[in-house]
Amino acid sequence: MGCVESSPARAVTEISNVGTRGQQIAQYEGNPEAFAHQSAKSQTGSDAHSSRRGTFSPDDHKDALVAFMMRSPLFAGKQSNRKLSYAVSGPAMNLQVDVVPRGVAIYTQGDPANEIAIIMSGSVSRHAEGEQPGKLGPDEIAGAVEFKHKIWYAASYVTEEETCIIRISQHMMEPSPGARTPSSLVGVQKHITEKGNIWITKVLGSVDLFSKRISKERLAKAAEAFRVRRVGAYERVYTLGENANAWYVLANGKAVATMSNDSDETAFSVTELKNITPGQGFGECALISKSKSPKRPITVSTLSDVVLLEITKQAFDKLISTAPDLRQEIIDAMRARTLLTGSSDASKFTRFLSPTKIEMLASMAAPVTFNPHQDVVSEGTVHHKTFYLIAEGVARVLKGIDETPVRELTPGEYFGELSLVTGRPHSATVRAGPKGLVCLAVNEDDFSRVFLDEPTVYAELRLRVLGAECNLRDILYQQDCRQAFMRHCEKEVAQENVQFYFAVEELEARGQHRIRKGVLKSLGYDIEAVIQSRFNHLVKTSHEIYDKFVDADAEMCVNLEDNHRRDLEAQFAAEEYSYEMFTPAKDAIYKLMAGDNFMRFETSQGLADVLRQIGPYDPEEEGRPRSMARKIQSIASRRERKRERKEFMAKQRTANRFDHSLIRAQIEE
Repeated sequence: MGCVESSPARAVTEISNVGTRGQQIAQYEGNPEAFAHQSAKSQTGSDAHSSRRGTFSPDDHKDALVAFMMRSPLFAGKQSNRKLSYAVSGPAMNLQVDVVPRGVAIYTQGDPANEIAIIMSGSVSRHAEGEQPGKLGPDEIAGAVEFKHKIWYAASYVTEEETCIIRISQHMMEPSPGARTPSSLVGVQKHITEKGNIWITKVLGSVDLFSKRISKERLAKAAEAFRVRRVGAYERVYTLGENANAWYVLANGKAVATMSNDSDETAFSVTELKNITPGQGFGECALISKSKSPKRPITVSTLSDVVLLEITKQAFDKLISTAPDLRQEIIDAMRARTLLTGSSDASKFTRFLSPTKIEMLASMAAPVTFNPHQDVVSEGTVHHKTFYLIAEGVARVLKGIDETPVRELTPGEYFGELSLVTGRPHSATVRAGPKGLVCLAVNEDDFSRVFLDEPTVYAELRLRVLGAECNLRDILYQQDCRQAFMRHCEKEVAQENVQFYFAVEELEARGQHRIRKGVLKSLGYDIEAVIQSRFNHLVKTSHEIYDKFVDADAEMCVNLEDNHRRDLEAQFAAEEYSYEMFTPAKDAIYKLMAGDNFMRFETSQGLADVLRQIGPYDPEEEGRPRSMARKIQSIASRRERKRERKEFMAKQRTANRFDHSLIRAQIEE
């Protein structure tokens, strides 16, 4: 920003053209902003294309600045003219005054907030990405919040007209570490501190956890315990396994939550859990975990420069010592996530979910409390289309007019899913136990997004509805059933078929893995190294599967037809590797198991025991029409067709020689 320094001689000359110093002050009496504006202009020239700066010293004209400071509520108004004159020109501080032309950016969004601009006259507009423009006028400060918290400017500040400003730097506000703020700037310091606290309160109020649960007065109290932290782009906020000692709220910028193994060069272990956007909190286990040294369950890294609000465990404990009821309000607000991620009871259900789906469920589920003996759902009703996961307490399932007890549900068990899937009325009443009930509730739309494309959960739903009419795929994807089927195959000396099936499934899943470049960069990965490592992994894993299950001399050789074996031999000879190269052989083994081992397993006591443990529904006994099973089956048919289309495309890709471009496509922009 250009500027023209004024000299004492020039200042005296221009002042004499207007009149004496007393005449100048009298001319603008009652309007010190106009006096300041005119005085600064007269000292610094009239260049219309740049900022014009006047540095006030004991030898220069400073009445304009003193007059403004005497009147402005931002400064210590009770101080004498003499004290303010000394403060303006003393050795500890040399205030700078600029006259900035219209349309010039005083500060630019993203730049370090090293100073503030106090508006003496004119006006400044505030422009932040994704926000409506704001306007600042005389006695207001541009960059106050950012300056207070020593972060980047969160907006660009542009003059709307020729504007006179006072620039104050961090050094002026704090001449040396630990030094007191100059007395003339105490009012300014108080103002920016208040602005900073108001901003923290506003950010906390935008957090979904708090916006509807904690009052503004409570949030203002909580804001005092937070500090502001800035983190650069593509850096880690914290890493999986680290000690959890603080909770964060993202104020601005972009971040991402992941799970990964840092020693995994292929980055296959990197799972994007969710994007973190402004107003979202993360890391709450640090505040409410019962463990003395809780560990981070995920990694959070940045995709841009970010500003965080941080509250440490120590600051949180100090806060709640003065407001103990606030602790319970915050814990209640965080309950959904902690019950899913930190509860051993909830793990009975979440063990079937991928980490991504657990995070999705935690962000969607709302904790709902029911009084003792209160009905959650009533038999025959169609409202309350909600999926419930029991977090605390027990629920009783009652059937018929006489409310015959059917079973008791404990933490980790769930209900309401069939009404969502089928649209039919509830077949039984579910009532809270004598000590009440706490459930995590998921509405119909979120239920579909979370569960119906999760193979393990979907398989269990089918097993509960279809019972013994299930197919082999349902058995393979439900953990308890799969273990029972494995034991059955071991007795028939056919366990290699199941192992081969899942070895190929895992290889195919690697081919479906997608990750963004920015996420890998934020975790410290070298993109080209990841691509090469993935290719090496594909070659190595393909040979391991072939040597273990396909080679004629393999110890666990599966019973493949000659044409499948010849096709694989030809692909290996030509080094035509792909993630789907074993898919035709896997499908053949599946058909073999379905028509042989599974047919005997269907009538075995092992399957009956597992189905009894899962608790299948009997449509006739509970008055449920068979249309329920048909509806589930129609969903299965659509999924089967989708799977067949995917396999067809995989076979087409297998016909082409594999190269690095296919792996490179996994690393998305």
